[in-house]
Amino acid sequence: MSRRRLVLAALSAAVLVTCGSVASATAATTDPRVHVLAEAVVQDNEFAVFSVEYRCPPGATGTLAAELRQGGTPDDPASLYVRGPERSPVLTCDGSTRTAPLGMLLVDYDEAGAGVGDYAFVCDTAICDLKAEVTATLTLASGAVDVDVRRLKVVSR
Repeated sequence: MSRRRLVLAALSAAVLVTCGSVASATAATTDPRVHVLAEAVVQDNEFAVFSVEYRCPPGATGTLAAELRQGGTPDDPASLYVRGPERSPVLTCDGSTRTAPLGMLLVDYDEAGAGVGDYAFVCDTAICDLKAEVTATLTLASGAVDVDVRRLKVVSR
């Protein structure tokens, strides 16, 4: 192979590597990401909180939603807590990884004090030997979505 062809081949390879790494770096900062952290914490029975890490591209807007289930089956859990996107914390979208606590209420819980509906309070894992399954969803206004599902230990406080 001539020296000129070797130089052209080396330059082509360098361009491909550079373009590939720029494309992957761009994808890494433009794709939304959500990751459930730590353990579920129960406070006042009807309220559960856990933390997530999220990342969204600079200038984007989006929402975080979550669901926490324990016992029963995925289609018919014994305990079900939710936090809809309408109660999402304000997200800081700058391409950096951020942490946000997500508090959620027991489904059908009556804050006026009339009691609970069809679902039981979450039970401490040390007592019930049951972990909770948490699903966190990050949805951007552009339609991009990321979901993380984790099994977490429940700790009463």
